[in-house]
Amino acid sequence: GLSVNVKGDGRTYQIRLRSHDGQQSTAYRHIFQTVAGEWIKVEADFALFEPVYRGRQLPDLPPLDPGYIRQIGFLIADKKAGPFRLEIASIETLA
Repeated sequence: GLSVNVKGDGRTYQIRLRSHDGQQSTAYRHIFQTVAGEWIKVEADFALFEPVYRGRQLPDLPPLDPGYIRQIGFLIADKKAGPFRLEIASIETLA
């Protein structure tokens, strides 16, 4: 899985992993909540990432295969307009 050290603004975000290049492919997401102004460690086993396409869950797809990850991204996920801030200190794999 992944361990990500972040400092946010209290809003909800997603870690998004893609196994293919390009924005039109399926993403695997893990949703997390930040604590305003505090560094937190977000840990997620690869099995917890759920497949989605344009926000729709795709329950019939196979689980994420970490050997094929090609992209990692972050997405604000609370559907609220306005400023946001997410700082990322580190991204590591879990042992």
